[in-house]
Amino acid sequence: MRIRIAAIIIKDNKLLLVKHCKYDKSYWLLPGGGIEIGETLDGCVKRELKEELRIRVVSFEFLFLVESISYDGRHLIQPTFLIKEADMDNLSLGSDKRVCGFDFFSVNKLKDITIYPDINDELILILNMGTKAIGKRYILKKWKD
Repeated sequence: MRIRIAAIIIKDNKLLLVKHCKYDKSYWLLPGGGIEIGETLDGCVKRELKEELRIRVVSFEFLFLVESISYDGRHLIQPTFLIKEADMDNLSLGSDKRVCGFDFFSVNKLKDITIYPDINDELILILNMGTKAIGKRYILKKWKD
């Protein structure tokens, strides 16, 4: 089982995603990463955004939890947070070598890309209607291969 925090950062009604490159594959994720033993979720959100994109998080709030289980036994728990305030003056690739790019995506672009876990619909809803539109706090998704 993997616990991975994720951050939702919206700027000019576009969502920030990071591109991961490994094993000759690339795919998009919300910024974030795995929690370390003894680390709080609060600490993990701040550390991961600093490592991946040199973002200094000032304030955030919990939005929802995504659980995704694959057919081959991979199990992901992803607490997802809305970043309310952050210093992004130095936004650039950080020290995480798996992160090979980043971009801000509009609703139209989100419809056409693969995001892991498969929460495109929820992210589009947030961009269109705001975070209150999600309603539920627990989302179970099938693993998308």
